[in-house]
Amino acid sequence: FSTGSYSPDEYDRFSGDYSEFLRQTETRDALLKKLSAAGSEKERLGRVAASAAEQLSTLKVELGRAETRVYETESRIDPVFLNDNSQLSAGDCTDKSTQLNNDAVDLAGRFSRAETAKKDASVRYEKHLTEKVLFEQRLKELTARLDTARKNVEAGIDDSAFSSIDEVRKILLKDLDTEAERKAIELFGKELAAAENQLKLLSERASSRTYDPQQHAEERELNIGLKQKYSEAVGKKGETGNILKELRRKLELRTGLEKEFGTLKVRAENLAVLKNLFKGQKFVDYAATVYLRELCEAANARFRKLTRESLRLELDENNNFIIRDYLNEGKTRSVKTLSGGQTFQAAFSLSLALADSIGRERSGFFFLDEGFGALDRESLSLVFDSLKSLKKEKRTVGIISHVEELKQEIDTFVTVDQNSDEGSIIKNSWD
Repeated sequence: FSTGSYSPDEYDRFSGDYSEFLRQTETRDALLKKLSAAGSEKERLGRVAASAAEQLSTLKVELGRAETRVYETESRIDPVFLNDNSQLSAGDCTDKSTQLNNDAVDLAGRFSRAETAKKDASVRYEKHLTEKVLFEQRLKELTARLDTARKNVEAGIDDSAFSSIDEVRKILLKDLDTEAERKAIELFGKELAAAENQLKLLSERASSRTYDPQQHAEERELNIGLKQKYSEAVGKKGETGNILKELRRKLELRTGLEKEFGTLKVRAENLAVLKNLFKGQKFVDYAATVYLRELCEAANARFRKLTRESLRLELDENNNFIIRDYLNEGKTRSVKTLSGGQTFQAAFSLSLALADSIGRERSGFFFLDEGFGALDRESLSLVFDSLKSLKKEKRTVGIISHVEELKQEIDTFVTVDQNSDEGSIIKNSWD
């Protein structure tokens, strides 16, 4: 409010009363809120009390039912059991009941397993009985066969040269090689048959002849002479054998000498070749030929790719480069017949091969000075393809040329212009 026409005392008094009025108003509003909250709480407590009364009534009914069930259960329990277990709680009774149930289940399982084992034992018993009957039948059969075999052996011994079965048993107990004895008997049988046949043949021959003592003496003397000649021949054979051994030794020695001579001959030929090579410039020419052929082979690895396998570099007998043209039945021709682009590709391949042969790093800088001014457009295209192929080999190529078409193919370049007043003016493509 405004001061209006009030005096200072009135203003102070009214101001204090107004402040008190505001505080009392705030207090009243707070009490009204608390009163409203207390009313709401009273209503809630009334509902809670009604619900508690209803629950109490329900619990009384359930308590009566529980007392009835306790009485009925107590009437069914034996008094003695009830007296003995009066100290047990409901939980103890439940645990004991559970234990008894578990014992009953365990006993039932053991009984079931025992029944199963009994059935299995019965089955095995029946099987063993059946096998016993079969074994008894088999035993009877074997016993009968043994008796028959014993009778046959005794009958065989009676008909043989053996006096008793003990004698046969002693022979069988000996450690004999039956297979060797059988073969020896077979061999004796064959020899006996051959001797009988020979005796029969001699008997047939002798049956038609008469004995002549004089002729027998002559033949005896002749036999003695033949034996002496045979002995002399055997002696000569021994001497001949010794001579043959000596000849074989000399032949082996000659073979070794011939082999050594062949080795020395080859070495002498090689030495003669080396001697001729070291005369004048022959060795230098030979080394140059070997180096040029290796250089040519290394250059062909690139040159054949650049020419799409149509051309190949080779050397003639005078170490001059020639071209083998596979598009012309593989015939050779002079390098002077190559086009400008093909000539550049050949020189380009040889230059790179030479750079590799002297140990230059493959990823280093390669520099070309001119060589493009006389090429036509198709040849220039081949040159550009050859230079682009170096990117795959991680090489950097620097080119000096006056050909304007190169600017269209090269991204990074430096242009040098001649100015009569200022001299050389350098411009780069990246500014």
